[in-house]
Amino acid sequence: MKRTIDMKRIIASLTAAGLLTTGASCVFADSAAEDITAAQDSIVAEDSVSYNGSSIILQSAEINGQAYVPLRQAMEALGYTVTWNAETQNVVCRRGAVELGLTVGQDLYYFSKTAPAPIGAAPVLYNDEVTYVPVQFLTEVAGAAVYYGEENGITVVEPASVTVNSVSEDANGNVTLSVQDALRGEVIVRISEDTEVSQGLDIQSLESGSELLIGYGVAMTMSIPPQTTAISVALVQADAQSSTSAVTVKSVEDDEFGGFLMVEDENLGEVKVRVGDDTLINGVKSTDLSGISAGQTIEIVYSDAMTMSIPPQTTAVSINTSSTDRAGENTAIENAAFEGVIVSVSENSIVIDENGSERALNITDETRIFHGNDKRIYGIDDLTEGVKVRGEREAVETRSIPPISNAVSVEIVD
Repeated sequence: MKRTIDMKRIIASLTAAGLLTTGASCVFADSAAEDITAAQDSIVAEDSVSYNGSSIILQSAEINGQAYVPLRQAMEALGYTVTWNAETQNVVCRRGAVELGLTVGQDLYYFSKTAPAPIGAAPVLYNDEVTYVPVQFLTEVAGAAVYYGEENGITVVEPASVTVNSVSEDANGNVTLSVQDALRGEVIVRISEDTEVSQGLDIQSLESGSELLIGYGVAMTMSIPPQTTAISVALVQADAQSSTSAVTVKSVEDDEFGGFLMVEDENLGEVKVRVGDDTLINGVKSTDLSGISAGQTIEIVYSDAMTMSIPPQTTAVSINTSSTDRAGENTAIENAAFEGVIVSVSENSIVIDENGSERALNITDETRIFHGNDKRIYGIDDLTEGVKVRGEREAVETRSIPPISNAVSVEIVD
């Protein structure tokens, strides 16, 4: 039996927690212990996980009537940093600006240092080695997409942000998409009868240039282009990646991780918003809240993962304080600078390494590519792996990993 989760909630998906080892043990019934042993032996993940479009299959275990999964294997495979405190039995998971935490034996889970909230079941530690977390932690707290298969198989999906190249249909009605992925280049994606398609999306009517979120299958061929079968497909709305909310700041609180804003949202009411290392403030990653004060009106883009608590709690993807200054005058959002080394090139985009973090840049017809004062006309063919580049990009970017934005200018550096 499959359960479908709203795909909008997982654009920053799999910001899940879980895991690690040592600490006080829990006592299980024999059947639960057998289920857990089987689950530990049944982890399937991609050999090389690239976080834009990853999938992992876990075997669930039933504990006290609840479905649990071993979070250690899942989160390590998906690149999370996990910290275990043996004295308090507390676990903290971090990826980017999002932080989630839990304590073994307590039905309380927190999101980005906000007030802990219950979800109906506590994490447990099996055999002093592996922390198991209820499946609803992934869906209710972390906003992940979870699909149930046969024999207790659970597929956890992180969707890829892609652009449609073409749609084809064979004589038997089987539909195949050619999509452009910032990390993988072209990918051939088969749509099967088991693919979860978001409500109202007509795959056959998709046009070239349509933006999708695709949950790739765990198996992907090594061919060029790679081929796979979609677990899920959802359409990215035209404004989904850059939609903003105008909010009024009620209070500002700094802490060692960045800080919080308590804001009043016209649609959501009061919202508690964490500002972390990956939050863009006026187009630049920053945790400096000195330019924000109570009573100020700002524009904010929330993370799609938001708690069900009162008030709801989330992380800021971006904050714009310059669009409406205190005199009420509108000012434009400036472009953001970038500098790094090209690590991969596809037909219309490049991926660069910026001090250990990857960033994807779309090369459009408007992108200016140049080399110092050289008057020659440069193009994407001059952008090759290993070349150092710098320039400006649009401040608005996707929430995928790596983030994707349009390059305004690219200078080839000697």
